[in-house]
Amino acid sequence: MRVLFDEQIFLFQKRGGISRYFVELIRVFATNPELGIEPILACNATSNDFLLDVSEGLGLGIKSAQTSTAQRIVKSSIGTSFKSPKVDLIHHTFYSKLFWTPLFKGPRVCTHYDMIPEIIGESRFGINPHLSKLWYFKNVNEILSISNSAKTDLINMWPQVSTPISIIPLGSPNKVLNKNSRIKGYVIYVGARGGYKDALTLLGAFATIPESLRTRLDFIGGGKFTESELKTIDELGISGQVSQRDLTDTELEAAYGSAHVFVCTSRYEGFGLPALEALNYGCRTILSDAPALVEVAADCADYFKVGDIANLSSVMTSALSDGPDSNPYLELGIRRAEQFSWMETAKLTAKAYQTLS
Repeated sequence: MRVLFDEQIFLFQKRGGISRYFVELIRVFATNPELGIEPILACNATSNDFLLDVSEGLGLGIKSAQTSTAQRIVKSSIGTSFKSPKVDLIHHTFYSKLFWTPLFKGPRVCTHYDMIPEIIGESRFGINPHLSKLWYFKNVNEILSISNSAKTDLINMWPQVSTPISIIPLGSPNKVLNKNSRIKGYVIYVGARGGYKDALTLLGAFATIPESLRTRLDFIGGGKFTESELKTIDELGISGQVSQRDLTDTELEAAYGSAHVFVCTSRYEGFGLPALEALNYGCRTILSDAPALVEVAADCADYFKVGDIANLSSVMTSALSDGPDSNPYLELGIRRAEQFSWMETAKLTAKAYQTLS
């Protein structure tokens, strides 16, 4: 079965959980022909790091883009409008009508990630890229939702959607590092920080932890600190202990392996991939009590009330007091992560495709 993945998410994201999800799907399908899915990509150049990383190994022939995102959007959407790809099914990676491919008459699916713009009122790219999401959900043949929490939010928000919805969770790396020497007081946070991600809550909590317990707070990815963030860090008196770094996947694994504690402060998630990664690598994990995070980590993490600085400070103080190698959830967390795999994600996705063929 030939499945076309449209180019949307690879145009919009250089790195990010959604593009990683699609790259992992493509990788598993391409390297496991017994699943019966031949992945076809609608691009030959990209600025997405994940896709570039696997292109050569999978023989995809995708090169680093030399033109702007805007130019590639125009080129891709024009090509989509006038070409009918010789595929059996299209998997839409996001929600722009520019990529709908009207000449294609076969089945289509799209993935539902979250209801962030609808519930919280925030966009991700300066505009609301979800404007046509409801239209997509009404017009595709099946919706693939990444968590039960996300599916529940969709149904509650849009009960008029009658399209079948399958829950297909994301995957874990399913590899555990050799036992590292964890660094006392080293706290990590992974990904975007602004808006609903609520990293300011972590800054406030970190500043109130006893100094003897906190060594360093490392924000990984998410871009350089803004002037506003730098001002807040300075005002909290923690400038010497807070840093931001962009890491390769290998370096990120090492950070998970050496951190005393991983923290996710998000007020809302559709899934929470970094939380699953932290469990996979045996890192003591502290999460907000957002429903999707609780769904993913279950009883393998410590939780604090969304947005509550004092509560997070208390939970972090307790975790850091235990010592870097005293993670009571270590084995539970690793076993929990083993329940999620990209192979299982791909198998469930292939099953959803094949019911539509």
